[in-house]
Amino acid sequence: MDTAERIEKHRAVLEWLEYQVRTTRETIRRLEQEQADEKRRREQAVRETRWKVQPSRAERGRPMLHRGDCGQYERGSGLLDRQEWSLSRVRRYFVQVRLDGPLRGK
Repeated sequence: MDTAERIEKHRAVLEWLEYQVRTTRETIRRLEQEQADEKRRREQAVRETRWKVQPSRAERGRPMLHRGDCGQYERGSGLLDRQEWSLSRVRRYFVQVRLDGPLRGK
């Protein structure tokens, strides 16, 4: 095999390796996006099953209860799960926001 043929062979190998690198990078990007989407879906599912409490703005008013994914009250710091909410002895003092949609998992 002369030098020209060897150079051509190595160029073909290099082209094939560059193709492999491109496709591998694209696969990694796609998998990372799928992973991020899956994480976002899991977090959303958790928020949908939790509750957040909006403190009362009036002196004698009652706090409002929002579903975790409700957009009306964004500053809720902690989310209560169903068990925490059902064990709460003060739940009768809360006003539930009606615009949140139907209750799930009942």
